Amino acid sequence: MARKALYERHIFDDGAITLYKRPGTEAWQAACKLGDGSAMNPRSTGKSDLNEALNVARTSIIKAEALQEVGISPAGRTFKFVAEKWLEEIKEQVSKKLSRQRMYDDYKAITERFYIPFFGKMQVGTITNKTIGEYEAWRSAFWVTGPGAQREEETII
Repeated sequence: MARKALYERHIFDDGAITLYKRPGTEAWQAACKLGDGSAMNPRSTGKSDLNEALNVARTSIIKAEALQEVGISPAGRTFKFVAEKWLEEIKEQVSKKLSRQRMYDDYKAITERFYIPFFGKMQVGTITNKTIGEYEAWRSAFWVTGPGAQREEETII
């Protein structure tokens, strides 16, 4: 005898979309595959109606494939991930004597102190002019009421 399924599940578009609903939730979750067979990160559709959830899932596939077409990863990358990769590239340039250690040290200090704490968890593609304005306000307050105000000493590199 088969055990009872833990959640309701429906498969659409030849397996490209799987919609499932976890116990105790109203919104459908979507697990989608792109045309090349790569899987997208599962996501909530925010819809309790199955047909509306299916439309949301299909739309997200279209958007992801459009991003892929212009060379942008549909998975997205956090600012922290991109910043750390950038710092690694500069460090590699230093090791090849194409750049100076001082430049790497300065960029690393500024990136880790200011940029990553504010933008770190944001997807790069979601940073807007409004977000940058919020960063400017945060940065202005950094040494007065923000994280810098709690420091006893400051080291200048």
